[in-house]
Amino acid sequence: MNLDESKFICRDATDTKFEPNSFDVVFAADLVEHLFPEVYLNLVKEVYKILKHGGKFVVYTPNRQHFFEILKKNHILLEPDITHIDYKTMDLLKETLSTNGFFIEKAYYIESHVQFLKQLEKLFLNLIPIFRRRNAVLAIKK
Repeated sequence: MNLDESKFICRDATDTKFEPNSFDVVFAADLVEHLFPEVYLNLVKEVYKILKHGGKFVVYTPNRQHFFEILKKNHILLEPDITHIDYKTMDLLKETLSTNGFFIEKAYYIESHVQFLKQLEKLFLNLIPIFRRRNAVLAIKK
């Protein structure tokens, strides 16, 4: 991949003005928690439109059940991020993507980037919700 030709374009994610079927991959990393439900739904529809058949949509978002988010919500040691207006659950992500023409290839939880927690979270994230730092979904356009 030649990154020298990479570029960033600022657009309305719900109405990009890109041609239909023009992208192989779309990433929404740390984005959807900042969107109201109706805006998120419009984003999913727009991504479906601009992806090529078989294109990949990657969604990565904080998990409300993680202990960091619980501490933030309760103002314990951490302050809430007021821009996180609507956390999306794993079930909601999968349901919304599935009902809008995507096949869920993979849905999983990701551990924290904080080194001393990473190994502990890896051990327990599949068993205990408070160790699930991020929700991650790989969806394929049918």
